[in-house]
Amino acid sequence: QESLVQLLTGAVAVEDQDAILMEHDYDGIRELDNNLPPWWVWSFVACIIFACVYLIHFHVIKTGDLQIAEYNKDIERAKIETEAYMSTMAMNVDENNVEALEGEDIAKGQNIFKINCIVCHKDNGEGLVGPNLTDDYWLNGDGDIKSIFKIIKHGTSNGMPEHESKLNPLEIQQVASYVLSMDYHEGKAPEGRLIEPK
Repeated sequence: QESLVQLLTGAVAVEDQDAILMEHDYDGIRELDNNLPPWWVWSFVACIIFACVYLIHFHVIKTGDLQIAEYNKDIERAKIETEAYMSTMAMNVDENNVEALEGEDIAKGQNIFKINCIVCHKDNGEGLVGPNLTDDYWLNGDGDIKSIFKIIKHGTSNGMPEHESKLNPLEIQQVASYVLSMDYHEGKAPEGRLIEPK
């Protein structure tokens, strides 16, 4: 036990303290010239070595990322994960929780409309076999995004086919958002109920 204390503290034995007694005297109080504890010295040396390795690794050869670079990478990784999660969530949309989309989704909805809908509703939605989608009259639903989504998804009893088997929920949401964004085009005579725009 005594040798362990000696190893950790580097202290001189009491009987040998005369050898390290310093000559100056303060009111009869004299000071011992003890060495710094070895554990403290080696900790200090380890800190210096770590600082040198850190400096070379991060600032000289730049094999590691500094905090700002690591932060930016984390942000990018989180953005990718968020987009993946949101695309998964987009497939869970239905007529109860659907919301109108904007921007690129409107353009995608227009493309889907051109492929699937112009046979009955014409290029601009002015109506042919199906009703004019650009006026304020609606045969089914209230002309809101939820009603339009439901009609596209399930179809109607008066000729509108279901598209649930052809389009995924996000595509239905995109085309419903496009229909909702259409400007008025004169075409087929109004059918159904007048729904005042909100």
